Amino acid sequence: MKVGMLNIQFKPEMMKEGVEHWFNLTHELKSHFPSFKGAYLMTDAKSGKCVGVGLWDSQKDADGLTQNNVYRNFLEKVNPCCARPIVREQLEMSEKSFQEMKKMAVM
Repeated sequence: MKVGMLNIQFKPEMMKEGVEHWFNLTHELKSHFPSFKGAYLMTDAKSGKCVGVGLWDSQKDADGLTQNNVYRNFLEKVNPCCARPIVREQLEMSEKSFQEMKKMAVM
């Protein structure tokens, strides 16, 4: 399982709007990428700090996200809500975590 992680620093007064853009992105990704399995967003409303985690079956799709118009449109909409540029990282979910998530029926 591939993991795409976004470190986002929203302007606190624009957090609600930024979070809405995040969820719009995840809904669009589901319709464009069959290997996209879902996403989670952890937030701190007071500071505006967020960590978004997207789960993918395909490394090719995960890597291709930044070249896709869906992601570029998201950045265009969400950037005014951000206090600094979004940082994106690609990670691999450990096999143990993957098995635990399957047991919990999260996936």
